[in-house]
Amino acid sequence: MIYRCRMVQPSVEEWGEVEADSTPLAANEYHLNLNHAGFDLRRVFPDGRIERVHLALIEVEGHGPFISRLFSTGIFRKGGVHPTETELAAVAKKLGWTGPPKELLEDGWDGEETYDDAKKRQGG
Repeated sequence: MIYRCRMVQPSVEEWGEVEADSTPLAANEYHLNLNHAGFDLRRVFPDGRIERVHLALIEVEGHGPFISRLFSTGIFRKGGVHPTETELAAVAKKLGWTGPPKELLEDGWDGEETYDDAKKRQGG
């Protein structure tokens, strides 16, 4: 199905069309097409691996807004950070997130690709 989407936070972008199987996937696909746009946070893992988390508020026409996130490391995957609580709390507020800010960075969102699946898709 074809959906019309646009980013509304951190900036307002032009409407664009994406093809997806559902409205949440349309929001994430549109975000993916923006090449890492959005709020940019850093997540450091105990093994030293660093991952950037890109968060944006994406509006899907007729379906409302969705918080979308993407991840990038040495590979890019669809989709704790150790920022100060203030940075994360500020991003959560701008996105309209009403839950605990740390939940924005927890794994396992609907339709999210795991790190291992992303590595396999990239041929690694």
